[in-house]
Order: sequence, then C-alpha cells, then structure tokens
Amino acid sequence: MGKKIIRGIILALLFVSAFIMIFGLSFRLAAFDEGFYKKEFAKYGVYENLQGHDVKSINKGVLDYLLKEDGNIIAGSFFNEREKGHLLDVRIIIRKFLFIYHASIFFFFALIFILLALTSYGIKKFLSLISKIILSAALSTMLLALALFFASFTGFETIFQKFHETFFLPETFLFDPNFEKIVVLYPENIFFDLLARIILFAVLSSVIAGGVCAGFLGKDFFKKLLKKIRRKTK
Repeated sequence: MGKKIIRGIILALLFVSAFIMIFGLSFRLAAFDEGFYKKEFAKYGVYENLQGHDVKSINKGVLDYLLKEDGNIIAGSFFNEREKGHLLDVRIIIRKFLFIYHASIFFFFALIFILLALTSYGIKKFLSLISKIILSAALSTMLLALALFFASFTGFETIFQKFHETFFLPETFLFDPNFEKIVVLYPENIFFDLLARIILFAVLSSVIAGGVCAGFLGKDFFKKLLKKIRRKTK
C-alpha cells in the first residue's frame, strides 16, 4: 500500500477520532454532573414526588453505578428487579460509548506520531495539517449538534422512543410511574434537557477547538499574505 493511501487513511481516522473526542467529552461532562440533576429534580418536582427518599443520594448511586462500579446489578431496594435490569442495559451502552471515546483519544495521538513518521513536513506545516483536521471535525460536530437540536426540538418524543427501540429489548424500557420509581426519578423532560446540554457542550467545545485551530491557521495565512504584499510593493 502506497504512502499516499496510508496517509489518507490516517487523516480520515484522525478526523473521526477528533469528532468522537468532542462528542464524548461533551457527553461525559454533561451526563455525570450531579449539580445538573439537582436543578432538574427541583424543576420537575421530583423531590415532592419522592418524599421520604434521599433523592440526591439515590441519584449519586445511579451515576456511580453507570460510570464507576463493577457490580452487575445496582444495589439497594429503591428500584425493582425490572428497573435494575434496565439500568444494567443502560450501563452497558454507556460503558461501550465511553470505551470508544477513550480509545479515540489514544488513537488520535498514536496516529499523529505515525503520520509524523510517514511525512517529511516541517513542524509548522505538520501543525497546520493537524489544525485543519481538528477544525474540520469541530465544524462537522457543530453541524451535527445543531441538526440534532432542531430534530429533538420538533420531535423529541419520537427520537426518545426510537432510541429505546434501537438499543433496548422490547418490554424492558416501558415503566408505570404508579408502581415503578425510575420514571418518577427521571421524567422524560430531564432527558430532553440533558440532550440540549450535551449539544450545547458539543457546540462550545467545537467553537473553542475550532477557534484555536482557525487562529493558528489564520495567523500563518496572514503572514504569507503580508509577505506577498511586501514583495509586490518593493
């Protein structure tokens, strides 16, 4: 396989890795912020609906279970067996996504070193190439995030339903709030706000990453432009 083909594959993988990194970071920061849930619970009356329960402690237990703990089934008696089974399914999906996110970070930097070994670019040209990749990934992330926002804003219930139908087995994700507390603790509106928050974080992360890269590229562009102008005026 020629160096040009290998280089093209590496550039494509770098783009994908950067794209996943931005979305993964946004999800990680937004979904596991206890302060966010505290505000959401007050906003949607969860504390009133679950009087007699330590909502803050229960939610912390859920977040720790999804992110950190290794046990198969979440401990405690707040959730019934069907709810615990659903949380296990949720944890499996989240762990897989976070594995892909962490792997993308490793591959991003590993691919940079491989690309550096395959090219004879100077440091400035090489950094410009990486900046273009990150800028492209940031712009793509922004476009997807905005598209996802408008889609969810106009039909979140449909998206929410399709998501569950795609990733969970039938009859495992529908709960009765009269008998099962999981939908009382986490009403659907919280997930809409969470999605909006992930999208916001993705856009902000893209703006920051893209802005830094655009600034670097722009600085180099204007330097070249000024040199050309000076040559012509001499």
